[in-house]
This record gives sequence, structure tokens and C-alpha cells, in this order.
Amino acid sequence: MNQMKRIYLIDGSSLLFRTYFALPPLMTTKGEPTGAVYGFVRILLNILENNSIDYIGVSFDKGKPTFRLEKLPEYKAQRPKPPEDISIQKERLKEVLDAFGISVIEIPGFEGDDIIGTIKKMADKENLYTVIVTGDRDLLQLITDNSEVLLTKKGISQIERVTREDFIKKYGIEPLRLSEIKALTGDKSDNIPGVPGIGEKTAITLLKKYGSLEKLIENPPKGRIGDLIKRYKDQILTAKEIATIRTNVPINLGIEDLRKREIDRRRLLRLFSELEFDTLLEKFTLEKEKIPLKEVEEKKFLSHKEISFIVKKDAVYFYSDSGIFKGSKMDFDRIVNSRVSYTHGFKEELLYLFPFNEKRNVFDTEIAAYLLNPSRKTYSLSSLFPLYLGEGLSFEKEEELLPKILSLGRILKKKIEEENLTKILYEVELPLSHVLSEMEIVGIKVDKKKLVEIRNELRKRVIEIVKEISDISGFSINPASPKQVSYLLFEKLGLPKIKKTKSGYSTDQETLFKLKELHPVVDK
Repeated sequence: MNQMKRIYLIDGSSLLFRTYFALPPLMTTKGEPTGAVYGFVRILLNILENNSIDYIGVSFDKGKPTFRLEKLPEYKAQRPKPPEDISIQKERLKEVLDAFGISVIEIPGFEGDDIIGTIKKMADKENLYTVIVTGDRDLLQLITDNSEVLLTKKGISQIERVTREDFIKKYGIEPLRLSEIKALTGDKSDNIPGVPGIGEKTAITLLKKYGSLEKLIENPPKGRIGDLIKRYKDQILTAKEIATIRTNVPINLGIEDLRKREIDRRRLLRLFSELEFDTLLEKFTLEKEKIPLKEVEEKKFLSHKEISFIVKKDAVYFYSDSGIFKGSKMDFDRIVNSRVSYTHGFKEELLYLFPFNEKRNVFDTEIAAYLLNPSRKTYSLSSLFPLYLGEGLSFEKEEELLPKILSLGRILKKKIEEENLTKILYEVELPLSHVLSEMEIVGIKVDKKKLVEIRNELRKRVIEIVKEISDISGFSINPASPKQVSYLLFEKLGLPKIKKTKSGYSTDQETLFKLKELHPVVDK
């Protein structure tokens, strides 16, 4: 293995677009798009975990490539405008990269490829080995004995390593001459015109025979190909200039500015929690030195007005800033009633306290987190600790969580007060916890005969609705099948497709509400 120090240069724009279109349109419960960021982070983690990296940077395009448009106004003109949400994700991604300790480089008027080409030239002077990560084959021209390209292929999981030897074996010429191939063949993806009738195979044969594009132009072969070279001479030279990656971008930084920094785990945990990347949270749990919980006497413990507690089958563990106190269920009412008491998942804890008296002063962090964001997928401590404390969930004994529950409770209590949700928490949600817990224990009485009547009425109504849908649309479906509903609305009736999901186009309540004025069948 090459022992030179290594610099990794990541083509941010290329990878962001690749992951955007490779993955389903993921969103947080608040509606923030995250699919491209998630895919990018997965590729990044694969690189960071499997390679020795001394320096690293991510480049992005910024604005239109001024000098290329001056030479070729139609450069990339055929490309559609980028989706709006990809710009939102780019800004979010830059936050994530900064938390990873990775520098982001973008310069108005220049493409990310040219930034990479310039930094690679700087790295050569510092005797560094350069690894370029991209989904764009244009960057293959930067491959030398001291550099290689990791080329993302299908989706986000496959990466092909391309060295100088690999390139020469495939093309028969040096990587630097890739722009000469494009000068003859053109590049449809960039809207660079080629010479009609000259494909890649012919171009490579000509370039190998003549040694350079300039010599080919100076002394073209006789016949049809030679005539084409003469006819399109100016276009060929322009195309080569357009396809050649610049190495002289005015970059106001040095190689040392790209030295890999320490990961800001606390910030990264908070970002991943906000983005709801729950599967990534455990990777970055903060490993703090464990300080044993100090057990204190009841008198010292009771000197504090704020406590946290965990109810277990055989005991209740209380915690205050002075330490931990192990009590019994008999102590619960006496201790909790006179203090601000924080816990998580009080409804489940009440099962161990039955029969219980109703508590109106317990602050349940699970309920509080729900009130602050009712759309969130989970309210577990493993997702709340990173979001609000910037720490992961790590413990051997459950009672070790008590100091963090106390800290979390204090933060959430302040937010609940700021959002004017205190009354709802204590007068609606908390009493409901008692009711639901008691229902789980003793059950509820039901009128079986009445329930059967309701069931039969609903069955009858469903049959009527299915018939009404069939009569209005001329097409029979099962309304309980999202796939059949989607087919009816968007294929048969041609209604506008509003929101895409993993399995097709959404037919959720929000979508149906937006469509209901467009066709009477939607209201059914």
C-alpha cells in the first residue's frame, strides 16, 4: 500500500445529485427533505471508516461556470433546473460536513471539478496521494501515479476504484487525455458537441496513432474522417478546452486548511436527531467517563426540590443533584408529591404502582416531547438525548439514566412553558396516562351487543361507499388498498400527483383533501 499521506477530495455536487435520485424522497416528520443528505452521509461513513485519511475536503458548484459559458453558451443548457429541495438539502449537508470536521470549498463561477483539480495540483506539490470521490467520469482525467478515483456506480453502495493502470488498460492512453476523447466524441450530459460520425472507439484509435489531438488536427488522415477533422477543427479545440478540468482556480486556502479535524459528536448527534437519522445515532454516542452514582441518605436527597425517578418492579430509584436514593413504592407519594418530579414513560411505570393515587405534578418527558412535536416517529430516550442533550444513550443499569432524565426534563419543561403547553400536559395528558394505565390493568366494560350492531352498520356503509365510487368513476376498487386508490385517482382519472412515496404516489388524508375539489369520487 502507498505510504504517502492521503488527501480525499469529494465531489459534493455529483454525490448529492446521485443520492437524491438514487434514494426515495425521505422526509422528517416536520416535512424537511432528507433523502440526499442521508445517502451522502452513508457514502461518507463508508469512506471514513475504511480508509486512512489525513486531509479531506468537499467541493460544490456555485453559480454558473462563467468561463465555460463564455466559450460555449449552450454548455449544460439542456439540463432541467435542479429540484428546489436539493438546494435545501445542500445547506443542511454543509452543516453535517462541518460537524464531521470536513472543510467545504465552493467558489462563485467555478465548478466543483475545477476546485478538485486545483487542490490536487497543490497536493502534488506537498507530495500527497490524492483520492477523488465522485460519480462524474470527467474527473478520471486527474488520475496519475499519485492519485486515483473512487467512482460511485449503481445507487450509493457500489464504488469502483480506478487507477492509472486501470484507465490505460481500458482506453490505451493516459488519463490526462480524456478531454481529447471528449473533444472528438462530445458529451451529451454536458451538451458539448462532438464530431458527427466519430465515436469513442474511433477517437481512441486516432489519438493513440497520432499521439496528441493537436498532431491529429495538424496532419489529419485522408478520407472522410480527415475531412471531418478539418471541418470541425474549431469546435474540437473549443470542446477540449471546455472538457479540460482547470487547475488554477483562485482558492484562498492551503493544504493545511483541509487537515481532517475531530468530529464534533455532540453537534452531529443533535443534527442526526433533527434529521431523524435514528439508525446513525448509535455510531456517535458520546463515551463519557462513567462517574458512579453516589447513594445518599434520604434527608440529604430531600433537600432538593427537583428530582427524577424510575419505577421498577421491586423498587423506585430517585435522583437529585446530591445523588441517588433507592426507595420503595411506599415512599413514592410522600417524595413525589412535594417536588418537581421528572420521569420518562409514566404510563408504563404506573403499572408497577397500582393501585395509585392520581399525580398532577409529574413531568413526563415522553409526553412533553410529543406535545412539542406530535409528528415525530419516536419519543424514546435514544432519540431525545441526542436532540436535546447532544449525548447518546449508553448505560449498564437503568438507574444510570436518572441524571440525564433530570437534565432532559429541565430543558423540556422550559420549552413546554414557552409554548404555553403546561396546562395541556398537566390537566389533559397526565390524567389520561392514569386512565389508560388503569384500563390496561383492570380492562373496560363493553356492550357486546351494541358493538356488533355498529360493526354491521359499518360493513353495510362500506359496501354502499364502494358502489358509489364505482358508479361515479366507472371503475370498481377496494378503498382499503392504497395501490388501487392510487391507480384510480392518478391513472384512470388523471388527477395531479402530489406526493411521491417509496411505493408510488401518496393517497394519504392530506393528499385526498387537496384533490377533493377536483373530482367527486375523492370525497367518498
